[in-house]
Order: sequence, then structure tokens, then C-alpha cells
Amino acid sequence: MQKSYLKDSGNKYLKIHRSAMRERHFSRGNINEYFHKRNNLFSWQTKVLFLFFIFIFIYLIYFFFFSNYFKINQIIVEGNKEISTAEIKTKCNDLLNKRRFLFLKNDNYFLFDTEKVKETFSKDYLFDKLEVDKKYFSTIFISLKEKPYKLFYVIDKSSFLIDSSGIAVSRLDYEEVVAEENSDFNEKVIIKEVSEEAVMNQEEIDEQEAKIVRGHELYQETNSTSTVFIWENTSAGMIVKEADLIEPNIEDVYPELPEIGSKVFPVELVENVLYLDSNYNQKFGENREYYKIQYEKKDFLSMLTSEDYYIYFKLDENIDSQLSNLYRYLIEEDNDLTDIEYIDLRQKDQIIIK
Repeated sequence: MQKSYLKDSGNKYLKIHRSAMRERHFSRGNINEYFHKRNNLFSWQTKVLFLFFIFIFIYLIYFFFFSNYFKINQIIVEGNKEISTAEIKTKCNDLLNKRRFLFLKNDNYFLFDTEKVKETFSKDYLFDKLEVDKKYFSTIFISLKEKPYKLFYVIDKSSFLIDSSGIAVSRLDYEEVVAEENSDFNEKVIIKEVSEEAVMNQEEIDEQEAKIVRGHELYQETNSTSTVFIWENTSAGMIVKEADLIEPNIEDVYPELPEIGSKVFPVELVENVLYLDSNYNQKFGENREYYKIQYEKKDFLSMLTSEDYYIYFKLDENIDSQLSNLYRYLIEEDNDLTDIEYIDLRQKDQIIIK
């Protein structure tokens, strides 16, 4: 009996205690009473630390990617001879001004990709050596060694350096090379491509030609050379109509520009031009301006002299013989060169003067 009483009284006590605990629990809005004070303390510390780390993170991003301390503002180039420093710096600055990730510029030390510089340069130049380094957090060092060239090839308004194998090793800005102060442009062995004249509107001319009325009586009423009479199909049938004569639109057409690393001239042509130029200079002095060559006729070469007349050579014939004939005419016979248009040496043992 005693044990049963104790048991019942214990159960009753537990029920009262649990009921009181529930009341306190719900009155505090379901907050754990034991951890209430501790949770509040941890919460504000976490917020402060979180804000502190956010501030540090934003500051580091600004410092490393937006501050002027890591901004590239100097480009140093060494080893270049034919390729102008200004041209190299222009290409680098174009890369520096491009954006990455929409809002970041490439002019940041950590973002600038030196491999991109090499990739960009390889489109226009071939090098024996090309090194691009970032130093001092604000400087790019470009050290290069150009491939040796033999000819300066000009096609339209573009120019290329050609090596002894006839391969294009560099593409240069023709106007910059000519305008550059103290330029030794006239001392180079220059070959200019001769353009071909082409009618650009030939299709329109052919269409009109097919419609022209031949021998019509209207021709007798006009002496105009700028108009023609053509057949025209209308709702009323075929009628004869006067129309302006389509004049040919003639433009100079050049062959496609060579790619860097591609073969432009045969090796034999390069050797013959260099041999001709060297021997001509020895016999007559450096009074040549440049050579001209036609794309489809690689055996024919014309040279413009400083006296403003041309000399025609044939590269697959004996060059020494042609120069000997020229020497006899110019030096030994001392002929008058006034009003000469050209001297043609392409016929064996003959000199044709105009």
C-alpha cells in the first residue's frame, strides 16, 4: 500500500512539473529557455564577424583589381628593328583596353594574359624569339628577335617582310614605315606588286548589252554616245526605251594578301632579285627606287630608277649578260637619258629604248 501511494504521488508531481514547463515554454514564444541567453550572444557576434569579413573581401577585390597600384601603365619593348615600337605598343594597348567579365579591364596586372599578346603578334609576325613578362605590378616587358628578312614586299597599302625562302615573316604598316623619321625605307630591296585592272560592274554591262536595240530608227534621231535604246517588258508589251549607257567601273585588283608563314615567292626568285640588286648597285650605284613585279609573271621584273625611267629585266635569263648590255649602253657609250621612258633588256643581246 505504501509503495502504491508513493508511486501515485510521484506521477502526480511529474504531471504538475511538466505542465509548468509547457506553460513557460509557450509563454516565451517557443524559445528554448536553456539556450535563450547564449543564442542571443552568439547571434550578434556572428553578425559583426560576418560584416567584418565582407568588408575585408570587398576591400581586397578593390585593392587588387581596381586600384591603380596594380594597373599596367608602362610597356617596354626591346630587340625590334623593322617592327616599330609604336606599332607593338598599339597592339598591346588594344588588348589592355579590352574588358573581361564585362566590368573588369585587361590592364590589371593579375588579369592581363601574356599568352594573348603572343597569340595576337603571331598573326602578323614570325619571331626567332618572343618573351612577354609582367613585372613590378605595372609594367610589361616585351623582348623579341625578328626573323631576318631579305625583301620588302608591298601589295596595295600593305607591306610584308620576306625571308630568303620566300616566306612572309612580318606584316608592317606601309604608311607608318614610309612616314617614320630617319627611315631607311629607300635602302631596302623593295618589290611592289603590279595591280590588274578589272571591270567591277561587268554583270550590269552584260545585262544592258543583251537588251540594246540594234539598228532602230530612233538611233538616227540622236547622236548621243551616253545613252542607248533598250527593250523593256511592260504590261503593254515590249517597248523601246532610252536609257543611260552603263560605263565600266574599272578598279585596280591585287592578289589576296599572304598569310604570315605562307610562301610568297619561290626561292629562286628571291635569290635572283638579290643578286640583280647587288650587282646593279656595284655597277651603277644605288640609284634604284624599287622593283615592280606582276603576280602572274614572276619572271618579269621592272626597276624604277631615281631618274624616273624603268629598266626591264627577265629573271630566268642570264642576269650578268643583261647588266653588261646595260653597262655598255649607259656607261661606255654614255647615251643621253633625257626623256627616256624605259630600257628593255629582256631580249637576248638586245637593248630596246623608248
